[in-house]
Amino acid sequence: MLMKKIVTLFVVAVSLFGSSIIQAAQPWNLKWDTIASRNLYEECVIEKVFTVGRGIDRKVRFYMDDVAKDKNGEYTIVDAETGLPFPDMVPLEDSPDMATEFIVRYKHKKLCAEADKTEGYEGLFTIEIDTTQGLTPPFKETIHYRYFNHPAVNVINTGGGLSMIWENGYDSTYWSVDDGATWYPRSRNTLSSTEITSLGNKFKIIVREPNGCGILTVFEKGPSSDIGIARPISITNETDAMLNYPTNQYIFVPSGTDFVFTVTPKGNQVPVVSTSRNNTLPDKDGVMIHDNGDGTYSVSIIKVQEPLDIKIKYGDNANIEADNNKVWANNGMLYIASVTSGNAKVYNLLGALSRTVTFSAGETVTLSMPSGVYVVLMNDGKAYKVAVK
Repeated sequence: MLMKKIVTLFVVAVSLFGSSIIQAAQPWNLKWDTIASRNLYEECVIEKVFTVGRGIDRKVRFYMDDVAKDKNGEYTIVDAETGLPFPDMVPLEDSPDMATEFIVRYKHKKLCAEADKTEGYEGLFTIEIDTTQGLTPPFKETIHYRYFNHPAVNVINTGGGLSMIWENGYDSTYWSVDDGATWYPRSRNTLSSTEITSLGNKFKIIVREPNGCGILTVFEKGPSSDIGIARPISITNETDAMLNYPTNQYIFVPSGTDFVFTVTPKGNQVPVVSTSRNNTLPDKDGVMIHDNGDGTYSVSIIKVQEPLDIKIKYGDNANIEADNNKVWANNGMLYIASVTSGNAKVYNLLGALSRTVTFSAGETVTLSMPSGVYVVLMNDGKAYKVAVK
């Protein structure tokens, strides 16, 4: 149960209410709690401990005249234990010899549209303790507060960054995307592409309300969520091949999607593509190259989930015939292409048959092979030696 505890000896000290605005992320500042000390948030349980003087026929009375009412006309400040409004009076046991403690746990229910007040309203209620045959003077305490529902947020992909549209809640709440290590003020409602590059494909936005009861998760991004983060991709072309994307500048791709581009080499060259994520996702699994049969190659970078640098070179390990039979290796993959239909057999250097493939005219067959040197024998009798690394 989220709860705050306040110990009261007849009188409670109340700090000034205010707001604090910062524009850069920083660790939580306890000052933010102090300046919002009168804030009361949805379902946040407050515990107050009263010292009740000795006496006989002692009673506790609750006065809720300035508390919001729900659509049923019931007060929204309720007993945290029962969830019900407080009774007008609660009798206490007699204690003629010594003072005793009386504990009140209360919370404010969520304020709905049908209530007679709106969030942000300033309210008060009074707790009064007296004795008919009192041996100490009676006392009362009036609790002033300003109430807020918890905030909600809609997160929008802005093509490289994120924009947050906030609803409800205290304007000076704070949010974090690094599990509370640093906090942004709600007035800062965007993250640039540079700031989100460290976020994974799964992340969450948490909120902390000043002088609140804890941390709330207001948004979670999973792989299947509609919202996407754009990941920056840079392409370095070390060849004279033409690309359908600009080089040496960032291209933004929705996280978790494939990035596909086209390479048009000069002559009969074959492109070799490598990425900066080879250590986390081997390029043999994350890069697919398809010979389109028209002098162009389609390159697919599978499931981009981080910023990437892509490098394009010409392969020094390609076998290309004038009749456009092509056999080459790239990133642990063996590629076989031909302008005519047929089949091919792949042998290792010991002469053992490793694979047999059948292909259609113009098709590029892609084989994942262990590292090593292979001989590819086409059905037209031509043989090609290629090293897979």
